This record gives sequence, structure tokens and C-alpha cells, in this order.
Amino acid sequence: TKKILTEIGRKNSYILDETDTRELSRHHEELMFYKKEPFVYISFSSGSVSLSLNYICKFHDKRESEHQINEEILIKLASEEDIEFKS
Repeated sequence: TKKILTEIGRKNSYILDETDTRELSRHHEELMFYKKEPFVYISFSSGSVSLSLNYICKFHDKRESEHQINEEILIKLASEEDIEFKS
């Protein structure tokens, strides 16, 4: 599942160019997190697993990219026979 989310994150993430990277590096201490590649965090709670995908997107594209990623995740995970959704 982590692999699936990472692949979807890479597909939908904003690709930093050299200028972006330099600018972010200058302000690194001011950022909450700074990773060029999408990253999946995993946590466990009450017998279930939670996965959070962190990725870079342009500020004004956040809602649309989040929607697109969520749809792709649901479609991809629904086709996996060994993954069960908790209601």
C-alpha cells in the first residue's frame, strides 16, 4: 500500500526545478517539512493502519491535487484483493 501511495504521489507531485530547490533551501528553517519526493507516513491506531501522503504542490492547486490523489488511491486500492477497508 505504501508503494501504491508513493507512486500516485510522484505522479501528482509538483516537480521542483533548480530555482525552486535553491529558493526552498534558503528558507529551509522556516518550512515545516522539506522533502523533494513524496513520502508516506504510517501510523497504527485501534487495530487499523493509517497512511498519510506528503507531497509538494502549488498553493492554488492543493484542493484539486488532493482530490485527484484521493480518487486515484481509492480506485487503485479497490482493485487490490488483499486490502480491506474499515467502515
